[in-house]
Amino acid sequence: MGLSLRPSTFSQGGLIDDIDAEIVRARFVIYDYDGKADRPALCVLLQLKDSEGQEHAQYYSAGDPAYFVPSEDPKNEELNGITLVQVGDKTSLNGGTNAALMLNSLVQAGFPEDKLDAGDLRAIEGLNAHFNRVPQPKRSGLPKKPGQEGKGDPMVLLITEINSLPGEQKAKPSSGGKTSPATSKSQAASTPPSNVSAGGDDLVGELTSELIGLFAAEGATSLKKVEIAKKLFSSIDKSNPNRNKMVGMASRDEVLKSLEGFTYNGSVLTQNQ
Repeated sequence: MGLSLRPSTFSQGGLIDDIDAEIVRARFVIYDYDGKADRPALCVLLQLKDSEGQEHAQYYSAGDPAYFVPSEDPKNEELNGITLVQVGDKTSLNGGTNAALMLNSLVQAGFPEDKLDAGDLRAIEGLNAHFNRVPQPKRSGLPKKPGQEGKGDPMVLLITEINSLPGEQKAKPSSGGKTSPATSKSQAASTPPSNVSAGGDDLVGELTSELIGLFAAEGATSLKKVEIAKKLFSSIDKSNPNRNKMVGMASRDEVLKSLEGFTYNGSVLTQNQ
């Protein structure tokens, strides 16, 4: 059995954003940030396929390869990196790494944590989820990653909502065929927002309260949609079990349009006075 990937076992220590994507491949790799890093790092590499069929490689730092390295299979190199091999004196991943943040967001969004016990990353292949780029936690004394020097707060792409678990089929149109853009718009206008109904009135109410607090803290009456998810991720208490769900909901147009006390025009959310 490989090293467990349960977030509860961790020790503490081309940019895409706001998209639905499927994890088509997941592996541990040694990565040198295309030659920009002083030394190679252990990373989780997710190959994400978006709704238009385009693939994106996302690397998540997982620690020092002095302690763990990707597994190797001499008979099938396609299986290389599905688990970790311990080579140092540490027995668990550092909970402060971006890989740990990603896996924790996966579990918080509803992925069964026990499926990570075996440490095999293939357990998350086939997962379809919504991803948002949010600020990384403050890590005092740590240098920025290559390419981040002189830029704002570093960001990390996390899972904020699960659309379907591996092996599950995403819902298909009841017509049994492709839907024209005009039909889609008509259905959207007459159908209750899926994210609102999925979240429930209580969660929508909680999101509304969090947004009221955020607007007050920012001293703002309007915020751009692209800012809201990032700011909410920082403002919502990290112990709140609904944190990731609300961040994901706040990135959806249909949810923003439904919020009582707010007006949304497709790009800016304004608090009604």
